[in-house]
Amino acid sequence: MLKTGATFAEVKAALTELGFGHRYTPKHVFFKHSSGTPFFALPRYAPGQRLSSIHALMIRTQLEDAGLIEEAEPRCRPLVGTVLQKTGGVAKVKAKKKAGTPPAAAGKPAPPKAGKNDAGGPEGGRKPSATKAKAHA
Repeated sequence: MLKTGATFAEVKAALTELGFGHRYTPKHVFFKHSSGTPFFALPRYAPGQRLSSIHALMIRTQLEDAGLIEEAEPRCRPLVGTVLQKTGGVAKVKAKKKAGTPPAAAGKPAPPKAGKNDAGGPEGGRKPSATKAKAHA
């Protein structure tokens, strides 16, 4: 029904067969099923113009979710399980904090992280640039 590369006229005819009404505005065409859902809007296409793949996918997904058409193929496959089986890898889960660890104090900013140049001083612990060093000499 909603094959890839379908024209707007083909899609409009198919939706009408499924019980959709349509209404035109200057920039859009609104489609609404007689039951009230699904409802979607498309930009105005010329009758012979092909629907963009994202619009065709949106329509197909909503029709499948509403049970108006059968699902053509599974939308997503369990890629993680497949990859782990093929590589023999083990999924790693980030460790949770220990129960005895106190939570951070609310409203207090975190202390600054210590870095290489954390000596303090007039430049905030940074070395003066070469041009400033020449100017002082």
